[in-house]
Amino acid sequence: MNKKILLSTLAIFLLTGCNPANENSNDSSTGTTTTSEDVSTSTSEESSTTSVETSTSQQEIIDLGKKSIAEIKSLCNTYVTNLNSVNIGINKTYKVTVIAKAIDKFDLVKTKSSFGLNESFPAKTILGDETGYIAAASTNTNNGNSLFGKVGDYAGKDTSKYSVTGYLSIYLGQPELYVPDTSYTWNENFDVNFDAFTSSKENISALDLNNKAKAISYNCAGHGYGDVYTLNNVKCVSKDTNDTSTYLFSDGSHYFKVVSNNIKFDADSTYDIAGMVTTRSWAPAIRVLSSRSSSGEVNIDNSSKTVKQITDLNKIKRPQEDTSDRQDAYIETFADVYKADVYVDYYSVNGKYYVTFADTYYSGETELTRESAYAKGVADIENSNCWNISESEMSTYCPFAENIGDNNTVSIIYFPWQSSYNNSRHIWKVLYL
Repeated sequence: MNKKILLSTLAIFLLTGCNPANENSNDSSTGTTTTSEDVSTSTSEESSTTSVETSTSQQEIIDLGKKSIAEIKSLCNTYVTNLNSVNIGINKTYKVTVIAKAIDKFDLVKTKSSFGLNESFPAKTILGDETGYIAAASTNTNNGNSLFGKVGDYAGKDTSKYSVTGYLSIYLGQPELYVPDTSYTWNENFDVNFDAFTSSKENISALDLNNKAKAISYNCAGHGYGDVYTLNNVKCVSKDTNDTSTYLFSDGSHYFKVVSNNIKFDADSTYDIAGMVTTRSWAPAIRVLSSRSSSGEVNIDNSSKTVKQITDLNKIKRPQEDTSDRQDAYIETFADVYKADVYVDYYSVNGKYYVTFADTYYSGETELTRESAYAKGVADIENSNCWNISESEMSTYCPFAENIGDNNTVSIIYFPWQSSYNNSRHIWKVLYL
């Protein structure tokens, strides 16, 4: 009788492969293995539970435990080896957890599905700890359960600290965490800090920034990001733009755009800034992660700037798919300000007025419409006192109001702010100084 019971018990044990002694073990140094049907994880120090997206396949998921950001980047480069032609890939065999501060966030246009990830995770939350920074990719639903939505306007604040669990991934050559919805826990008491100046690779000039931008990878919309660098003693030249999060800066020799969701800058003040090199529609900028006031002087002299008429600005043929083709000549357009002699005109749409610059006098012709203006190759103006305003505001605040329709040119110094497409036409928008 005892032999029968013993044999039955042994048979059940062998069939199930049960190992009760190790069922709940979690050694972060060696990693643990689960199936895709059981992928919840708990960080023991914070006693918080997070869940990771399940996979429809039955592949094993290896939990690498809690790691620093520097360690996660190394793991991404080691285990994410199945990359497509533009260096995008994800390995859902490995998941990892990090305790980090949410520094910033930005949204990229989705990579084309035929070249990129099957999942649509275009939103990036920048996480930082004492060892560095990494982007956490999630959905861009601001009101949903994604990490991007949860962080919201709190990015960069001292209380914006999270335990985040995700899969190892690489996006356009950059190591990332691929973070499904709700696989994070917020706790303002997490002991973690980040200093962008310490994480910076090196101090660079404005011209260096433009060259760094040419070296990074970008998707079909010209969006991409690279490493963190420092620019010391640089001056905020203008913040009078339609985009309140973007500023124009200069180091005295060249100009560059600064993007900041959380840090505000005052015109004519000087700063030290540390941030990520980025491109958006191929326009280079530094996405500021940290800044401090600088007491140095920045003397700017635009008298010797190159003459570049509006029609001389570089154009780009927008690709329909992600590609490794480079757009260096186009990116170089944004390295400085230029001189031009222009004619001033305007068009109106639904009661709003838009002042334009052009190399050719068009005011003697039929009144401009948006379509005819773009067909003629005019440039929109980025400055907020000349774009998308009422007729009375145009007359009162736009400094070129008296020049509208005049058959005489106006000399301007301008920065090629941004280009875009309207009805398949390539349209430039410039910022006058």
